[in-house]
Amino acid sequence: MSATNPGLFRGPQGLEPAQTGGMNTTSPSRRRALRLYALGQALVVAGAAGTAAWHSYLPLALAGSAALMLTAPLVRAIAAGASRR
Repeated sequence: MSATNPGLFRGPQGLEPAQTGGMNTTSPSRRRALRLYALGQALVVAGAAGTAAWHSYLPLALAGSAALMLTAPLVRAIAAGASRR
């Protein structure tokens, strides 16, 4: 590990990111799952703005439901990675 940045270690090509053992985001399916999750979170924020604008909980409820559905691919990708270990 580098003294200046604990997230880096000195490798053969200089400073390289440390291996954290987290989810591999290089796979296209995992990147897609993360993008869908981020879209769901953005929908929640938009739903909250809609709730404030129209004084109704319907936009937030619809956005929350969509976010829950968009989280499923991420959960499947994490479970698939855990089952391979």
